[in-house]
Amino acid sequence: MSKEHSIIRHMDKLPQIFWVRLSLAFYFLVIMLLQLFSFDKFPRVLANVGVDQSISTVVSITLVLVGLLALPHLLGMKTSSKLLKVSSWLSPVFLFMLTTLEVIAFYSGRTILFGATFDLPGGGWSLLFLAAIWILWIWSVVSVLNAGVEKKTGKVKREEG
Repeated sequence: MSKEHSIIRHMDKLPQIFWVRLSLAFYFLVIMLLQLFSFDKFPRVLANVGVDQSISTVVSITLVLVGLLALPHLLGMKTSSKLLKVSSWLSPVFLFMLTTLEVIAFYSGRTILFGATFDLPGGGWSLLFLAAIWILWIWSVVSVLNAGVEKKTGKVKREEG
């Protein structure tokens, strides 16, 4: 019996997890689309904020591909278990890459969250935005782990009151 990694099977116990993952997928998709709208300029934006010119193109391509491959897990798509497992590991990789690039960009006074599409000033807002996305991701992971423990042990927390 293959283990299904879809979030749909947990909908009756954890309906909020669907919305958390959908929100994460939405943010990932918006960030990737805005980077792709001006993709030809994105390596120059990365080079301007301090990423080495020789790897800025590779970093920009990798960032978009990792974000795209993280979507099947977040959306609970029905696909092979191997792809879902890889996809589940790529969500934090995407966030880590984005956070690292944003921290580098923070010191230059610009943000790279939206590529070259929106030339916004950097600052604490972009790091707080990424912190909120990290919190959503952690929430989704903890909720799924709790659901797995409850299913395995048969014990469900009951609210007293």
